[in-house]
Amino acid sequence: GLNTLLFDKLPQVLILHLKRFVFSQQTGSAEKLQKTMGYPAELVLPESYFSAPLSAALQVEAAVLSGQQAASESGPPAPAWGAAASSVPRKFRTYRLFAVCLHRGEHAVRGHYTAFACDAAGTWTEYDDRTARALTSRDILNHPEAYLLFYARENVST
Repeated sequence: GLNTLLFDKLPQVLILHLKRFVFSQQTGSAEKLQKTMGYPAELVLPESYFSAPLSAALQVEAAVLSGQQAASESGPPAPAWGAAASSVPRKFRTYRLFAVCLHRGEHAVRGHYTAFACDAAGTWTEYDDRTARALTSRDILNHPEAYLLFYARENVST
């Protein structure tokens, strides 16, 4: 069967866990996948991930904030040519990357954890035990040892 999971409420902080370990039949233990996994600085969730009540609530909130009436019973207007088919505005579905936890090492049972974090001014810093060093946004994106991704919702009213 097919299971479907939908958001009933959008979290203020979305934490994504990258599955970097697989069980090896050869060794009988977990091994780390040593490959780069792409991840964006800005994550826009598709409306197809939302439950019907959440989509409706976000549409009403968007209408109220824009000073318009809520969509009629016939539903929202059709999207313009070439526009995304979502009736929930992008700003209500957008998350910004603010931290990355890294697992350094080749084995699942041992290794070292470090973190990248972004401050309110948009400056990225790497934290490794007692040291901290400045980074560029290019340093943090698609890092081959990224393990946990932390995203903050851009618009947190709902």
